[in-house]
Amino acid sequence: MKHNRMLRKFFDVFLFSLLFLSLTSCSGGGGGGNELDAVNEGGGAENPEGQSALFELKSADGKIRLVFEEGALPAGVSEEQIVIVKESAPEIHAAKVLLAYDFKPDGITFLKSPTLFFDAEDLGLNNYDPREIKIVLISGGAIVETISVSIEGNVVSGKISHFSTYGLAAVDEDGDGFFRIEDNCPDVPNPDQVDADKDGVGDACDGGNGVGEAYDGDAKGDWLDIMATKLHTCGLKTDGTLWCWGNNGFGQLGIGSQISQNMPTKVGADTWLSVVGGTYGIKTDGTLWFWGSGSSQLGYPANDENNSPRKLGADMWSHIASGSSSHTCGIKNDDTLWCWGLNEYGELGIGNRDRRIEPVQVTADTWFAIAVGVNHTCGIKNDNNLWCWGKNNRGQLGVGDRDDRNSPVQVGADKWLSVTAGHEHTCGIKNDGALWCWGRNDYGQIGDGTNAVKESPTKIGDSSWLLIAAGEYHTCGIKSDKTLWCWGLNDNGQLGIDNREDKNIPTKIGSSVWSSVSGGLDHTCGLRTNGTAWCWGKNDNGKLGIGVDPDKNVPTKIGNDQWSYLDGSYFSCAVKADSTLWCWGSGGDGQIGDGSRLSRDVPLKVGNDPWLSVANGLLHACGIKNDGTLWCWGKNSDGQLGTGDVVDQNSPVQIGMDIWSFIAAGNYHTCGIKNDETLWCWGKNDKGQLGNGGISNIQNAPVQIAAPDIWSHITAGNFHTCGIKFNGDLLCWGLNSNGQLGVNDTNDRSSPAIIGSDNPWLFVGAGDFHTCGIDNNKKLWCWGYNAVGQIGIEKLGDQIVPVKIGDNGWLSMTGGYYHTCSIKDDNTLWCWGLNEYGQLGDGTKIGQKLPIKIGVDSWSYIGSGHEHTCGVKNDGTLWCWGRNDSGQLGNGKIYYAVPTAVVQ
Repeated sequence: MKHNRMLRKFFDVFLFSLLFLSLTSCSGGGGGGNELDAVNEGGGAENPEGQSALFELKSADGKIRLVFEEGALPAGVSEEQIVIVKESAPEIHAAKVLLAYDFKPDGITFLKSPTLFFDAEDLGLNNYDPREIKIVLISGGAIVETISVSIEGNVVSGKISHFSTYGLAAVDEDGDGFFRIEDNCPDVPNPDQVDADKDGVGDACDGGNGVGEAYDGDAKGDWLDIMATKLHTCGLKTDGTLWCWGNNGFGQLGIGSQISQNMPTKVGADTWLSVVGGTYGIKTDGTLWFWGSGSSQLGYPANDENNSPRKLGADMWSHIASGSSSHTCGIKNDDTLWCWGLNEYGELGIGNRDRRIEPVQVTADTWFAIAVGVNHTCGIKNDNNLWCWGKNNRGQLGVGDRDDRNSPVQVGADKWLSVTAGHEHTCGIKNDGALWCWGRNDYGQIGDGTNAVKESPTKIGDSSWLLIAAGEYHTCGIKSDKTLWCWGLNDNGQLGIDNREDKNIPTKIGSSVWSSVSGGLDHTCGLRTNGTAWCWGKNDNGKLGIGVDPDKNVPTKIGNDQWSYLDGSYFSCAVKADSTLWCWGSGGDGQIGDGSRLSRDVPLKVGNDPWLSVANGLLHACGIKNDGTLWCWGKNSDGQLGTGDVVDQNSPVQIGMDIWSFIAAGNYHTCGIKNDETLWCWGKNDKGQLGNGGISNIQNAPVQIAAPDIWSHITAGNFHTCGIKFNGDLLCWGLNSNGQLGVNDTNDRSSPAIIGSDNPWLFVGAGDFHTCGIDNNKKLWCWGYNAVGQIGIEKLGDQIVPVKIGDNGWLSMTGGYYHTCSIKDDNTLWCWGLNEYGQLGDGTKIGQKLPIKIGVDSWSYIGSGHEHTCGVKNDGTLWCWGRNDSGQLGNGKIYYAVPTAVVQ
């Protein structure tokens, strides 16, 4: 970092003297500080509604400014009432607070977020980069939120959402005991700050060689390679182990089953050199192995025998390419090229269109690179000449026409370094580092600024490129400066540019530096130069490797310190990205699962097995392990564990031998979906909440519901249940006293009853006595009990049919006792309903009838307990807020009305 030694001197003189700004308003209050001048820049500061035109408040010396938009203040609050008073700076382990101040009156949320400005140079902080200072929200002696900031010159600004305590802080982001502005190498644990080459840069940043290698701000990872395919992803770690995740319906993960995995799962115990197409790999001894859909290309049936890697012959291989389910090509150690699989368009390059279920040699030449599209193939011979063959309906062979070829045909006379093939487009890098693309271009995947088909190679820009990777309809590449660029179709965020807009020219992805990238159907994965793995785009079946989170528009890290799945009631449970299960909160009935009946106010690891998901009832929990088996623990007075008895369990106990894909827990009953998509329920049934057509007090073992229907999603409320079938129909059953079934009456149902809708449903979530669902147009609908605004509409009172909430663009939601929270497709978090314990997270205890935005952070997952809420931010960190008398927030027993990081 620049001016590092001057910084240390500055901290000695300035920070440790605790020189804080003291601010107060011109109306008095919190005296002893600088007088604030209210400056009306909008022409009229007040109106009868208490709203204000554009105005700003700033200290007498002009060093701190707070700028409001028109209509920012709620009714009854004017700028004259705003008081900014000096606040003692808390001592926080992870930050050094320079100054702190409190905005009053307390308990008020702005209608429009004002902007806080400060000039680093005016504050005497001109000896370092302003980007090193954070605006932070302080509550309970801890930093609970870091505000996103903008920087222009020396001026740092950030939007704040409500009256609270804010501060300027230096943050110890890497936890090495050095705060960012005095840290040689921010974000990398480097407690000794070693600078062996005396170049003024910590060795953890530049390798200790003075080269000043580019650095992307993350601790070193252990990934060596990554491959994104249509429905799943595989990667190699530096120890040679192979890991796969995502859809596994055909055994394509190679883990011995057909259970999909939403986080990286290790494939056997062997070590590997490479993996391609997600169904072929080369081990360190050079042998080639196949599994899953790769079996069908070789004439093997898709059965259990092919759910694990199988050896293909005894030859040694150096390279393999399998971009689709139709065919595969590989290069042996002697540089000969071999292909096999379907050959409908001549994609095997053997001069005919006959299918081959074993490798057949392609020409007698020697090759060093090969790329496989859906029905076309391209390769580079050892003389660096490029050849293509197969289907050519979009000009993907690059030979100036659209005629298919059964044999390799040379593409121009230039020399090439690499080639990649998408669905029906191709790109390559020539010997001079220039990038050229050709073929289908309706989504801009060629990258030449047009959407026109190119039958011959077209040069893309003037840059020098290191690596190129084609997805189905998009392309990504790494330039010689190691920056990442993507273009083409972006309907699922696969370009990583934080929106869903297609791009027909290369668009830069952030400012990090990358070593590899791989494109799938609608997602992309890459490795940064520090060995960390990142994925983005569509996350169906968990192929991003980050759990059950929604789709991602930006690169999202795959890592062990992230959380991916959570649920809660009077206790909370969550699964981390390393598949470990953690529980905390009330534990008097064994629901923590640690073998005791003790409550825990910080997360406690439950066993050592890997888990996929967890669901919490009132006093019990159930979870699905990585092998698909179902386990339950806690209170069992009503058979809610499904063990065939009513004996409580203090540790997880397996429920049968079946394989499960989804689990949901109500207060005293449980429902789950097996791997064959059938629905089963058990536990208390006094209101018909099991849906088996009858009323009974106890069903202590799983019973199938609505056979032979198949289901995709299930949720359980207090005494009611709702589920979505595979055809998109939404059905509910059980208690209906407040219209929570949404069937236009208040009669209970003991069998599933369909809820009318013009559109299929994607998601449903139940609170205790209300329900919400999201249809395939991302519209949010809620119904049921609405005494305190939990439905999300202005008018109180129960709703017996679904009512649309706000505008469109909703992804997921969760229902608590009397509150609701939901995440929109821009990853913002919104909550409404009862707020007596701060469970909405807006910093107040004031209930809300309409959805209100919670802070400015981006969120990926949300879950609620009875009177608390927990969520996972886009960076994988876990935050909780609301009631905490049993430690259910995971950070001691202090109540927090804003999201607060969970202690580990």
